[in-house]
Amino acid sequence: MWRPQWPDTQAGISTNDVPDLLDLADRKCRNAVSAESLESAIAAYQDVLALEPLNLDANVALSHLNLLLGDGYVEKRSQKRKNFLEAMRYAEAAMFSNPAFRNRVGQGEPTWVACDVLGEREMDAMFFWVNAVFYQFKEARWPPFQALNYRWIKRARRVMEHMTSLRPEGKNPLLDFVWGTYYLSIPVSVGGDREKAADYFGAAVDNAPDQLLPRWGRAKYYHVKMKNQQAFQEDMEWVLAHEGEDTADHPAWRAFFIQDARRMLLQMDRPFDYHTGKYRRYAVEHIPSSYDATQPMPLVLVLHGAFSTAKQMDHWAEWSVLGEREGFIVVYPEGIGLWGFWQHWNAGHCCGKAVRDGWDDVAFIDALIDYLLERYAVDERRIYMVGFSNGGMMTYRYAAERPSRLADAAVVSGAFGSRETPDTPAWHLPEPDEPVPMLVMHGTADTSIPYEGGLVDEKRNGRTYLPVSDAVDFWARANRAEGPVETRLLWQGALMEETRMNKAGEPAVRLCQLDGWGHQWPGGSVTRALPEEQAIKGFDAASYIWEFFCRQE
Repeated sequence: MWRPQWPDTQAGISTNDVPDLLDLADRKCRNAVSAESLESAIAAYQDVLALEPLNLDANVALSHLNLLLGDGYVEKRSQKRKNFLEAMRYAEAAMFSNPAFRNRVGQGEPTWVACDVLGEREMDAMFFWVNAVFYQFKEARWPPFQALNYRWIKRARRVMEHMTSLRPEGKNPLLDFVWGTYYLSIPVSVGGDREKAADYFGAAVDNAPDQLLPRWGRAKYYHVKMKNQQAFQEDMEWVLAHEGEDTADHPAWRAFFIQDARRMLLQMDRPFDYHTGKYRRYAVEHIPSSYDATQPMPLVLVLHGAFSTAKQMDHWAEWSVLGEREGFIVVYPEGIGLWGFWQHWNAGHCCGKAVRDGWDDVAFIDALIDYLLERYAVDERRIYMVGFSNGGMMTYRYAAERPSRLADAAVVSGAFGSRETPDTPAWHLPEPDEPVPMLVMHGTADTSIPYEGGLVDEKRNGRTYLPVSDAVDFWARANRAEGPVETRLLWQGALMEETRMNKAGEPAVRLCQLDGWGHQWPGGSVTRALPEEQAIKGFDAASYIWEFFCRQE
C-alpha cells in the first residue's frame, strides 16, 4: 500500500539563496543526459528543498527527474521501483504546496480524492504522479502483483479525470498521452480499450507536432503492444530525424527520447534466431545508450550456467549495468533447454542432454558473433567471453577451439575437464593454436565443482572434475607464460590473485582464488546481500573481470 510522506512545512525557511540554488539546479537539469548528471541535478534540487520544502518548481523537477532516471537509466527492477516511488512522493509534495489540498489531506483524504481542489498550477505535478503510478505498475511490479494492484490504475484515472475537467477542450497532448497509456495498460475485462488508446495516442501526436514524447510513446507502448513493426519504425525514425532540434520537450527528456529511439531501432528485431536441429536459439542483447554506429564498441558475451537463463545471469551478475556505465555491448546467449528453462551447454564433457545429443554450441556462438559483427559496430579486436559454471566450461571450450575470435576470456566456477565416471578417461580441451589470455576465478568452498577436483557425489558414483590447477597450467602453456608468478591478496585476504606473465610482460593467465566461496556468482546482487562481517561483501566480479579485459588500454 502507498503511504504518502508529506513535507514538514516547518523544516526550512525560504531565503534569498533559493532563487540562485534553483537556477543552478535548472541548469544541471537541462544538461542531464546520463544517470550521473541526473543524480547531480536531483541533489541540486534537494538543496532547494532543504531551505524551502514546499517549493513547487523543485518538487515537480524532482518528480520528473526520478521518473526519467527510473525509466531510462537504471536496469534493476528494485531500483526502478525506488525511483518511481520517489517520483510519486515529490509530485505529491508539489500538490501539498496548495493550501486547499493540504487542508483536505489533513482531514484524511487520499491524493486521488483531495486532488479535486488542485488547479492549473499543479497540472504538471498531477501529470507526473499519474505517470509514476503507470511506470510503477508496468515496469516495477512482477505480473502476478500487477493483477492484485489494478486499483492503482483506477486511482490514477480519478486524477486524470480531474485534469481533464480543468482542460475540457481536449487540446492537451500530455493528457492525451496519459489517457492512451491508461486504456493500453489495463485488461479489456476491466475497461482496457485498444481503439481508444490508438485514438488518444493519435490525438497526442496531432496536437504536439513539435514534441517527441507523443511519437516516442506511441511507438514504444502502443505499436509494440500491437506488434506493428512498420508503424513502430516510422515513429522512432521520426524521433531520430529531430535530433539536434530544439523541440518543446524538456531537454533532459529530449536527450533520452533520442537515445532510446536509437537503441530501440537497433533492437527492433533483436532476438538472434539460430536453428540447431529442431531447436531455435536466441540471445539477449544490451546495447548501451552511448552506442554510436560510427564508433566500434567492445563486445562481451556472457554465458549462463546449467539450468539457468540469460535474464537470470544478467540479474545476478549485472553485466548490462556495467556495459551501460563503461560503454560496451553485452550479449547473453541462451543454451538449449525446455520452454526457456533448464538450459545448458555442450562444453565437451558436460552437461547432460547437450553433450549426449552432440549440440554444436561452438558453431552457435560463431554464428552469433557473425550476426553481431554484421548488425552492430563491434570492435573485432575487443571481443570477450565470460562464463559461469557450465557457461564457464563452454567458455574454456570456445577459447580453445576459436582463439582467434577472442581478445580475452574469463571463467567463474567452471570445470576445465572431467570424467563421467571414475572408470572413464578424462575429457581434455584441445590445444589452441593462438594465445587467449585467461582469467580463472573459483571459490575454495565450491561443492558443485570442487576447487581441488574430485568426485562430486560418491554415493551415486558421479562425475569427477579436474582441479582448478589443471586449468591454470593448461592456459599457462597455451599462452606461453614464461615470467615469475605475481601474487596479491585483495578484499581483506578473501581474494588471492596469482598472475603468470608472458614474454611481453602481459598476463597469460590469472587465477583468482576466493577463500570460502561456494558455487555462486561472486558479485552484483549476490555479494551486496551478504552480511557486513563477510570480507567479500560488495565485491563485483564483473567489474574485476572488466579491469582485466581493459588492462592494455
